[in-house]
Amino acid sequence: MWAVCAYQPHTTEAGFAMLGRLPKDEVKLLMSLSHHKAEEAGHSGWAKRDYLRLGGDARRLAMPNSPATFAVAAVWQRMATIEDPFGYLGAEYLFERSTMRFTQELIPLLKAKGIPTDYAGFVIDHATEDEKHTELIKHWIVDLAARHQGADQAMLRCFDQFAAVYPIPVWSEALERARLTS
Repeated sequence: MWAVCAYQPHTTEAGFAMLGRLPKDEVKLLMSLSHHKAEEAGHSGWAKRDYLRLGGDARRLAMPNSPATFAVAAVWQRMATIEDPFGYLGAEYLFERSTMRFTQELIPLLKAKGIPTDYAGFVIDHATEDEKHTELIKHWIVDLAARHQGADQAMLRCFDQFAAVYPIPVWSEALERARLTS
């Protein structure tokens, strides 16, 4: 949850910047992805709420980003600056798909530990919402790759760029933080 608080405002800002560079005649795409990104905008606050409910240290929220969360923000900012905006879909697919899979596997562990569901709303809702979001992004990937020459390569490139810093580095840091506080 802390990691989400650290990188998410930056990835949202970068995502909106990429969306703003998409072709303006793609009105349905712009409306769909802007709506999706707007839904994602509040996730940092949601993660913060659950982080604190689960016993997270409020002082940590004011600390600088960790190396992995800094790298996530940096990759997204760089993609927003220089990449083909269709690349957004490749990186966003990795975000949605990995979060969906991770949260689906995490729910039984939270239940086994007796964590109240209202303390883990971020995780529980992402297990279902990100399944829908993954399908939305996948729809646009297939559609745009067929209609825009080079869009598929931009999507793959941004997927790979983001995969270099997420999810393994972020989750590895989270695991190490958990071990240190245990």
